[in-house]
Amino acid sequence: MYEKGTKLLLQKGLKDEINSEFLDSLEIKLKENRINLIHNDQLIDTELLESFAKIFLKHIWIFAVNETDNLFYTSDNPLVLYGHEEHQGIGSKGVEIIFPITPKLALVMREVEHFQSDLSLYNRFIHIPEDYINFYNELQVFQSYKYIFSKDESFSLALELMEKYPELKDINRNRFLMG
Repeated sequence: MYEKGTKLLLQKGLKDEINSEFLDSLEIKLKENRINLIHNDQLIDTELLESFAKIFLKHIWIFAVNETDNLFYTSDNPLVLYGHEEHQGIGSKGVEIIFPITPKLALVMREVEHFQSDLSLYNRFIHIPEDYINFYNELQVFQSYKYIFSKDESFSLALELMEKYPELKDINRNRFLMG
C-alpha cells in the first residue's frame, strides 16, 4: 500500500510535469524495516486509531457463524472489503468488511446507511449459507498478498480461482484501490 500509494500520488501530482511513460515505469520499493516503522507509527497514532474507531461505529457488527463443512479462509491480509456501491474504503457507503476470527466464525461489519435492513442483526450471531462462505473466501483469495490459510488445508476454491484468473499468481499485482 505504501509503495503503490506513493507511486499513484506521484503520477497524479506530476502528470503535467513529467512524461507519463517515465512515471508509469517507476518502481518504488521500501525496505522492510521502513515499512515496519511506518506500520508501527500508525499503530501508536491515537488520532488515526480514533478515526478508525469512529468509522467502525458507523457499521453494523454481525458475527457470521459457519455451520458448514466449508471453512473460512484467512490470509496475510485477513481484513477484506467489498463495496456494494461504487467505492471500497472502510468508511464508504455500502462497504462490507469481513474478518475471519476462526474457521467457523467471522466478524462482518456493514456500513449502516446501505444495510439499514440489517440493523436487527446488530451484535448478533447469525448462521450463514455456504454461498456466503464461498464469497468471503473468494475475497480472501483476491485480496491476499502471498498466502492463503485454511485449517483443513482445503484450497480447491483458491486453486480454481488462480486457474480462472492467472494474475492472482502475480504477487506484484495491483491491489491498491483508490476511490
